[in-house]
Amino acid sequence: MTFRERIEKTVGILNSCTRNEFPSKVDLDAGGGFAWWYCDLIDANGDGVVLIWFFGLPFLPGYEGRRERPAAHPGLNLAVYRGGEPSFYLLEEQPQASYALEGSAWRWRFGDSTLTMRFEGDEVLLDGELSLTVPGAAAPTLATLSVRGLASRVRPTQGDSRHVWCPIAPSAEGRVEVLTSDGERWSQEGRAYLDANTSLVPLSDLDLAAWRWGRLAFPDREVVFYEVTRAEDGSVEPLVLDIPRGGEERRAGRALEWGRARRSVYGLSCPDGATLVDPLGRRIEVRVRHLVEDGPFYLRFTLEATCLETGERAQGFGEHVEVSRLDVPWQRPFVRMRRRLASGDNSMWLPLFSGPRRGRVGRLVRHWLGRSEAAT
Repeated sequence: MTFRERIEKTVGILNSCTRNEFPSKVDLDAGGGFAWWYCDLIDANGDGVVLIWFFGLPFLPGYEGRRERPAAHPGLNLAVYRGGEPSFYLLEEQPQASYALEGSAWRWRFGDSTLTMRFEGDEVLLDGELSLTVPGAAAPTLATLSVRGLASRVRPTQGDSRHVWCPIAPSAEGRVEVLTSDGERWSQEGRAYLDANTSLVPLSDLDLAAWRWGRLAFPDREVVFYEVTRAEDGSVEPLVLDIPRGGEERRAGRALEWGRARRSVYGLSCPDGATLVDPLGRRIEVRVRHLVEDGPFYLRFTLEATCLETGERAQGFGEHVEVSRLDVPWQRPFVRMRRRLASGDNSMWLPLFSGPRRGRVGRLVRHWLGRSEAAT
């Protein structure tokens, strides 16, 4: 192995693996550990969908401190964004779920929702049938998901082996249909992205102070950036991947130049954009188009970008996480307002932050009346 290859392979604490290796890295009994799978889809207008299914999501109230088994805290999170606004949001934690690897297929069941990921040759196929209970709604919200794309050929990196990031299908095509109990229907097609993360230890035990991640869907390639800040010394480790559709990835450890920052509602720093240089030396101007999730430790935004050399344009998603602000006691009531426990005590304000954006006040009233009737 040449010196350059060693440099490319080792990226400090960033640790990644191939999709064939990933199942062996998952331990749902590791106290305080976690595993989550992430899929997003975005179209040329910047409208999109994000689906996360998980065991032991570290963002949930109290999970970091209790250090329980990930298998005891499974759940789903579905968000739909249209016109720069969240049209639908639901985060639900189920009392139990199943996860199985059967030959070349991964299968999950969360309550009445099922997901299957299959690998056929060089292709990844993800199919989902979701049935989601929206507080105060008369019937479940139903969603179907279909993603097809070439499996990742991203090379592994060797960092902190306790945590693993796995790009599964960085450049795919997908379709999502959502039907709410009120008869609202959304149908979305676009470029899809699929990855996964797992850890044997709580997020707070890793040498992570913060990270920024994003993916940009150019016409014939995906550009992915992943920039982590170390808790020990505040140093920043950047990784920029250029992934041609159907080709080998190219990578560079080049830091991003972040634009002017403003403070979010909860005090997090949200830049208005960034400039990055891809592995071929092309400059890409990235603009934060919409801040679509604004939390005390987590920001999600839609992105648009232009390659200055080629003029190509891209849409995408990005996120910023402040690990040091996870599970701070004053935040827990705010997080509980957005998380539905399928069995357990939920916030009285949950319907105001769950389900379709339209009709939330009415569902809140119905939810309150239902609670009162149940109490009598």
